[in-house]
Amino acid sequence: MRAVYLKGVKDEIDKDIITIKGEKAHHLQKVARVKVGESILILDGNGYTVKGLIESHGKKELQVKVTESKAIELHKPTFDLAFCTPKKSACDEILKIATELGINQIYPVQSDFSSRYPFNNERVEKLIESALIQSNNPFFPKFNEIISFNEFDSLFDDYDRVFVFSSKDEVETSRKKIGSFKKGLVIIGPEGGFSPNEESFLEGGNKNIKIHLSTPILRAPHALSVAVGFLMGCLVE
Repeated sequence: MRAVYLKGVKDEIDKDIITIKGEKAHHLQKVARVKVGESILILDGNGYTVKGLIESHGKKELQVKVTESKAIELHKPTFDLAFCTPKKSACDEILKIATELGINQIYPVQSDFSSRYPFNNERVEKLIESALIQSNNPFFPKFNEIISFNEFDSLFDDYDRVFVFSSKDEVETSRKKIGSFKKGLVIIGPEGGFSPNEESFLEGGNKNIKIHLSTPILRAPHALSVAVGFLMGCLVE
C-alpha cells in the first residue's frame, strides 16, 4: 500500500481527517501521483498506523479520510545491528535493508579494516524514511552515533544474545545453540574481515555466539540479509 511517514500523526487527526502539507503533500501529488479515493497508509514511526482514503487535493496540501487506526506492538524478539562501516554506497544499502528487516537500533562501528567517514544525519534519516515507506514498517529504527570497536563491550550488557557472523570459521551452529531470547545484537564485520585482535575479542563472553555461514564472501548488505534471515529461520518452531 502507498505509505507516508508523518511524525505525531495521532495528534493531527481532526474529525477523522488528516491534512498532509508541505514537501510530503507535494511528493504524494506530483511524484507518487495519488488520486482521490486512493488508499494510503500513514506511519508515525512509533508503531501507530492510520489507513485512509485520499479525500481531496489542494495546491499545497491534501486531505485523508481516516478509515482505520491502530497501535502496533514491537514484536519479540527484537534485533539491533552493529556494523563495521563499509564504503558509502554499501552503507546506504545497509541502512535501507536494516529498516526493511525491522531492525530496532543501528550502531555504526569503526573497526581496524572499516572505512572512515562522517555520517550526515539528515541524509541517514531520508534513507531510512524511504525504506520505511517502501516496506510499510511501522517502526523507525534509531540510528546511533558511530562508536569505536573498543566501545563494543559497553553495548553487550543490554542483550540476551550477541551474534557474530563469519565466513572464515568452519564451525556449524545448531538451532539449539541459538536458543530463545528477547533482545539480540547482530554484528556484521567489515568487508575486509575482522583483525586477529577483534576476532579474539568477539570470541569471548558467554552471550557471544559465533555463526559460520557456508557462503562465498558476501558484501556487507547481503551478509546482513542472510544473517537476519538465518536467525529468523532458527526462531520458527
